Amino acid sequence: SRVDQALLEIQKEVETGFSLTQAFENQGVKFPPLTAPLIKAGEISGNLDEMLERLAVYLEKDLALRRAWTQASVYPFVVFSTCCLLTIGM
Repeated sequence: SRVDQALLEIQKEVETGFSLTQAFENQGVKFPPLTAPLIKAGEISGNLDEMLERLAVYLEKDLALRRAWTQASVYPFVVFSTCCLLTIGM
């Protein structure tokens, strides 16, 4: 997948001497914009594990919110589409 490939590229860059922050920044838009700044803050403060944990929690909540929004928007779309089809049918 796209994420797996990006993580392999990040691993290669870190092994060649890039910082973790630089490796994530080099990936462009493959990761949320908040990723690199949180990793940078963790590297600078020496709390990288804590920042990665915060990032994981944020990403999990963001994914749950996106899924909930998608599920919540399906019903109104179906009702609207049905109404439109019935109106056209009349």
